[in-house]
Amino acid sequence: METVDSRQEQLDPHEIIAMASHQQDLSGIDPVAAMLAIAQESASESLDMKQIGNTMFMAHIGKGKHKNQASMRPINVDTAQNLVENFIEYFDYIRGKGIRQIISKFEYEPYVNLVKTMYRQIKARTPDSDISVRLGRTESGAYLVQLDLGGED
Repeated sequence: METVDSRQEQLDPHEIIAMASHQQDLSGIDPVAAMLAIAQESASESLDMKQIGNTMFMAHIGKGKHKNQASMRPINVDTAQNLVENFIEYFDYIRGKGIRQIISKFEYEPYVNLVKTMYRQIKARTPDSDISVRLGRTESGAYLVQLDLGGED
C-alpha cells in the first residue's frame, strides 16, 4: 500500500479518501462507488470527521444514553508510525467532545498489531490513565475493538 508521510506532505481529505479507496481491498466494490458512499455518509448528522496527518477519522456519535459512545473508522494513507501518533491525537480530540467509548471494526489483520502498539504507547505516556482496550472477532471473522477512554461520563 502506498503511503504519504504527513510530515513531508499533508494531503487534503479528498485525496486521502481517493487514495485509500483505490488501494484497499474493498471486497469487489468499485473504488468510485466507495468514494461516493463516503461522500453521502459525510452528510449524516451523527458523523464527526477529523483529519489528523494523512488520516481521516470518521466517527458516528451516539445519541441519548449513548451520547458518550462512537463507532469510528479511520481512512489512512499515512505511514504506520504516523498513524499511531494520529490515533493518539485523535483520542485527545474525541475525548474533548465527551466521547468515552469507541467501537471500531476492521478486517485488515495488520491493524491488530497497530491497536496493540497504540495502546502500549498511550499507557506508557499516561500510566495513570484508565484507558482500556478489548479486541475480539465477529462471527464473520472481522476484528472488533472496543476502546474505553476513561474519565467521567
